[in-house]
Amino acid sequence: MALTHAEDNTRAVAKRLEPRVVETLKRRNPAFAAHQAEFEAEYAKELESSLPITMDTEANYYAQHYSEDELRQLISFYKTPIGQKMLNEGGKLTSELEATALVWSTQAGIRALQAVMPSGQTKGQTP
Repeated sequence: MALTHAEDNTRAVAKRLEPRVVETLKRRNPAFAAHQAEFEAEYAKELESSLPITMDTEANYYAQHYSEDELRQLISFYKTPIGQKMLNEGGKLTSELEATALVWSTQAGIRALQAVMPSGQTKGQTP
């Protein structure tokens, strides 16, 4: 897992998800805002302490989708220059693709809402 930077990538995903987690907690608990700074420090500790369990879970996902021979082939690929580039750029590429998908799906949602709701009842503009 070290070869693929799995821990760093998982931490980066958690960091990208943190604003969603915070918003969900704010909606569920109005008193959250008063404890947000404390929460952020504790949240970081919780993520770090539970990372080994998450890594085991991720390893199990790979084992469900790839045979041992295929995993060996992946490891060999990751050791090549293009494999290393894929690992180094993969997280950035995924972030860019997620941002594009969010814009696309939001725009589609606005258009779909405008199509089913009478004119004047929707908020938001068609891009």
